[in-house]
Amino acid sequence: MLQPINRTEDSERVRFAPPRIGGAEVIADLRDAWRDLATRAPAATPFMTWEWFEAWFATFGEGRRLVVFTAVDVDDRLVALAPFVRRRSGAKSGFHRELSFFGGTDGAPDHLDLLVDPAFEDAVLDPLARQVLDHSGWDILRLDGISPDSRWLERLRGEKPELEWTTTCPYLPLPADWETFEAQLGRKPRYNLRSRAKRLAKDHDEPIELRTVVDEADRDGVLSALFDLHAQSRGQHGQAGAFARDGVCDFHRRVTRTLLAEGILRLHTLYVGERPIGAAYCMHWGKRAYFYQTGYDPEFAKYGPGAAIIAHAIRTAIEDGCEEFDFLRGDEAYKEQWTQQQRLDHRVWIGRGIVGAALVAGFRTGLRWKREAAERRQRRAAANEETGRPRASSHADAPKGASSQEGTASPSTSDG
Repeated sequence: MLQPINRTEDSERVRFAPPRIGGAEVIADLRDAWRDLATRAPAATPFMTWEWFEAWFATFGEGRRLVVFTAVDVDDRLVALAPFVRRRSGAKSGFHRELSFFGGTDGAPDHLDLLVDPAFEDAVLDPLARQVLDHSGWDILRLDGISPDSRWLERLRGEKPELEWTTTCPYLPLPADWETFEAQLGRKPRYNLRSRAKRLAKDHDEPIELRTVVDEADRDGVLSALFDLHAQSRGQHGQAGAFARDGVCDFHRRVTRTLLAEGILRLHTLYVGERPIGAAYCMHWGKRAYFYQTGYDPEFAKYGPGAAIIAHAIRTAIEDGCEEFDFLRGDEAYKEQWTQQQRLDHRVWIGRGIVGAALVAGFRTGLRWKREAAERRQRRAAANEETGRPRASSHADAPKGASSQEGTASPSTSDG
């Protein structure tokens, strides 16, 4: 809940301007200041960088307007940034104006928060939240993929009719060296990794090689391989995959170019000869590695290419000094083989006025129906297991009206 704003020494050091509204020129004007702030903000992730957002708006920005809330100090240095994207939406749910934090779910960003210099956090949280809530250009305010540690979310929720749910994000604390990690794996997982690698080498005359992209000349080809392997591994389960939507591949081709140049991107590939059979798309930021997407060739599933490429990604993260390997959203079974620890990102939709309140009520009903359907599928799956019937896949969907792109979802079953 918002508190009355009391003038303090900190608040006197901060100025708030009206939101910047426009197109790509707004992002271009903020480039240097945004990049500088991202290096100072503890909550920053790759999904909150200027590079990510610039590529996102260049790809998905048609028909949308930027609404960017900012705060600066007495020297005009940017100390807080809250980028939103506004669009008219809803042929199915009724036309309405939607304001989405960092653009919403296209591109599947996780762990989002207000980008703020910690020295000014207390001074800007309430005023910027009030600016957003008072802005006239929305019926639905969408806050998707919000970090569980966000103090700003507390200022925004509870002010209007709202819908809130969470997404599971498993993560793995990393030791200082690979040998310690292998010991922590346990005897059976460690044996499986080694024995499958030996069997893969034994069964194929071509060299087996794990590679990580370091040159721009290799990036696009490896990214294409990832798209294809992801489609193959998801396709065997009747799923289109995270890259199937219009524009998604174009977005990643654009953003990975700058992420590689900035030293953030880690594209890993497992090859048999020159044939890619597994790939992983990761990013390193600070002391954390982000496991964004993966794929493998089902023809090689018995050799565990998915597990091999994850192990390689974890080893690279350890060698780079990362202290955590973040699997991002999704509670797929294969992630449980690596960790039992998880955090919950929040999704909060706030409705305003008659239109907004009606939409939130409809979305809430749709979410309840889909949760109930997921529970029925789980009960049927449990019954099928008892009778020996094949088990059906069960995944909870986003509420009616939400994007179906959950983005970092990886193959729903482990390849071992």
